[in-house]
Amino acid sequence: MAELLTEEFISKYPDFPEHMNELGMFVYYRTYSRFLPDQKRRETCG
Repeated sequence: MAELLTEEFISKYPDFPEHMNELGMFVYYRTYSRFLPDQKRRETCG
């Protein structure tokens, strides 16, 4: 599978913006993040 974004590019951005509170993180995980089987975790915003 081709990598669309390099690790160097992604590392410039935090997993969650400072303004995102716990409720925002919960909604993100519940609604938008996908489970990454090869990494055995859900993806984060970053």
